[in-house]
Amino acid sequence: MTAFSKHFAAYMRSTCAGKKMLRESSHVYVVSGYYLDELGNEQFYQTKFDLTDLSTPTSIAEEDEAFRVTIYPNPVTSVLTISGFSVKDIEVVSILDNLGRIVDSFSPMSPTVYYDCSRLPHGPYHVKGTGQASFSRQFIVR
Repeated sequence: MTAFSKHFAAYMRSTCAGKKMLRESSHVYVVSGYYLDELGNEQFYQTKFDLTDLSTPTSIAEEDEAFRVTIYPNPVTSVLTISGFSVKDIEVVSILDNLGRIVDSFSPMSPTVYYDCSRLPHGPYHVKGTGQASFSRQFIVR
């Protein structure tokens, strides 16, 4: 397991307090839990993180850059703000559903992007930026 993978696993353990986190193997984690939908009904979600799918940073600066990306609000009901990345390093931003299927993909024109989530079905999603650097964040649409 790389240093980045260990850092990511520690981050996941700290952010998943109160949720079930299962380690399937040395590089695969499954996080599950419940959230309240817009009607107040409890909904189950489950997300699998495969750390072999994440690129290993080549420098501390690259790792720091990846962890500066923020998304808010989370959970989101309408517009998701994605900010803190460099346009020269991130060529494509993709929205993926819980099964890893690409729902939408676009090239960012500025270091802050506003994405309309109102047409997405409720549930967990990922926003992934790729290029010379990369980032991945999870969010929930309510």
